[in-house]
Amino acid sequence: MTSSPFSVSARCVVALCLVVAAAPAPVVSRANPAGPQATTTHTGSSAISGVVTDGATGRPIAGALVSLSDTRVKLTVRTTTDSKGRFVFTALPASQGYAFRVQKGGYYNLGHGQSDMLAGPTASIALAENEWRQREDAVLWPFGTIGGTVVDEQGERLAGVSVRVLAQAAVGGSVRWLAGPMGTTDDRGMYRIDALRRGTYVVQLLNVQSTVPPTTSPAVVAGLSANAVRINSGAGPPAFGINVGGVWLTLGQYAMPPPFDGRLRAYPTVYYPGSQSFAAAVPLELADGEHRVGIDFAVQPVFTASVSGHVVGPPDALAGLVVRLLPDDSPVDSRNSAPATALVDKNAAFTFLGVPAGQYTLAPAWSGDLRLPGAGHISTPGLVGPASAWSVTLSPVASSGTPAASPSAYGRTAVTVGTDNVTDVVLTLSAGATISGRVVNQDGSPAREPVSVTISGTGAPKLMELTQQFAAGLFTFHGLEDGGYLLNVNAIGNQPAVVKSITGPGGDYTDRPFQAMAGADIDDVVITLTGQSAKLTGVVRDRDGATVTQSAVIIFPADAAQWRHFGLNPRRIKSALAAGRDGYTLQSLRAGDYLVVATDATQASAWHDPRFLEAAALVATPVRLDWGASAVLNLTFRSVTVR
Repeated sequence: MTSSPFSVSARCVVALCLVVAAAPAPVVSRANPAGPQATTTHTGSSAISGVVTDGATGRPIAGALVSLSDTRVKLTVRTTTDSKGRFVFTALPASQGYAFRVQKGGYYNLGHGQSDMLAGPTASIALAENEWRQREDAVLWPFGTIGGTVVDEQGERLAGVSVRVLAQAAVGGSVRWLAGPMGTTDDRGMYRIDALRRGTYVVQLLNVQSTVPPTTSPAVVAGLSANAVRINSGAGPPAFGINVGGVWLTLGQYAMPPPFDGRLRAYPTVYYPGSQSFAAAVPLELADGEHRVGIDFAVQPVFTASVSGHVVGPPDALAGLVVRLLPDDSPVDSRNSAPATALVDKNAAFTFLGVPAGQYTLAPAWSGDLRLPGAGHISTPGLVGPASAWSVTLSPVASSGTPAASPSAYGRTAVTVGTDNVTDVVLTLSAGATISGRVVNQDGSPAREPVSVTISGTGAPKLMELTQQFAAGLFTFHGLEDGGYLLNVNAIGNQPAVVKSITGPGGDYTDRPFQAMAGADIDDVVITLTGQSAKLTGVVRDRDGATVTQSAVIIFPADAAQWRHFGLNPRRIKSALAAGRDGYTLQSLRAGDYLVVATDATQASAWHDPRFLEAAALVATPVRLDWGASAVLNLTFRSVTVR
């Protein structure tokens, strides 16, 4: 599909009038420098039209909201599609690139570069004077659902039980399971988890026992911050629980069976179709718009034990500390995967109640976990309960450079739970690692402008990324957990920056991670920048030589060793959208040997998956880029299938 320049008033008048007559009139808003936006009539000589269809059925979608905006021309225009999915914008001024968005309830948009999980590059529509972009079509994909019922050992349906999906996704060069959205059973014991995209899921029935010292306020038990309590007129929510040996076991967040023969019992966390072990879970393949029902659970109570001990560490690390027991085979490092959490008391002591038998790791509960959109966010201090709000947590690190809601101290201890209570467990916390150094220009002079340095974790199960701005070219990241970390510089002041090399103790780290260890410092890191970046441009055509309206162009290293564990912000992997004859532009590239592939626009972020890079390498075009050079590479559209 190509765009044809013409005068709207002089050519194809009949065709355009037919589209205009069929489609709803757009609503136009132009910014008014003297006040708020006002609806006005605008004049221009160009037009944009297209059709919105359902990706699962191919049918047109009526009533979809379509919008164009460009702050440079101070224009926002919106319309809805007609019964045949058509839309049109007329009398548009020329633009270097209109932001184009299509949305409708019950659908998600993979067009214009949006991927299944992480957003890819967003396409814009450049528009010249007297131009009609006739086929700016868009595809919306219907959400799916997973639902079922939960019954207890008597076959009675359970209300208020939390059910969550874990989603398989590729992020930062590795395939992992991410914490997904939750659902809660109603008074009929039925749950439904909505707004699911196509993919592979494991369904998990959650049950977490949370304990706190008896003097803990109801607001803290609910996980509310002091500010949240003030917003709610200073009154915390009601706290329900029982005092067991001087420890308060909170109730009401998860289902709990009654004690038997004087012993506490619990409904354990289970994976569909009913195993306590993730290894025995049965993954579900969900298609676009599929509504999977009958994913039922029949829970059985198990006898439990208590686990108690104390934490050793810096005093500031112990205040308000929540600890958790994470099953050793848990696929996600999430507080909701812990069968038990506990708030330490003023003496740094803790007690877990209602812990099923198993192998666990005892650790602080302040680490962030990687979540899908809509997965829910548990507020600090992390006493686990169903959340109503949602967020995407891609980082356990706050803007200060230290772990969110925690001091810079970490520790892990193995715990084995059987039929007897476990006592005198010691969790020792130690200071996190520090990575520091300087950013210099190619001539060795320090980068004087504020420098945005990014640190990205590469290890599983967590994945973190933090960008921080530093002055005078000096940077320091504190409080890092054990693991591999990659460094990058995004910008100097308002200008993009390109890393030429990174050196540190032990040699060259330009394309390999630093290995951080708690309590150890990595210093004298030198990041060298260059203003001589490489640039690659071109157009994408199909096998018959026709220009492809929209595709994703991905460039990645020729060295297969760099296709895994590269973090969220890789230096040698970039993607861009190619738009018709305007083609694509990949800039701020490092010199080296690359592979380049042009494929479907919905795969603009597929490079997160090393399996995609392996498949793409089979059909990609090799290219060598030199510092400061601009190259032109026209590409043939290729289909890339991950098997």
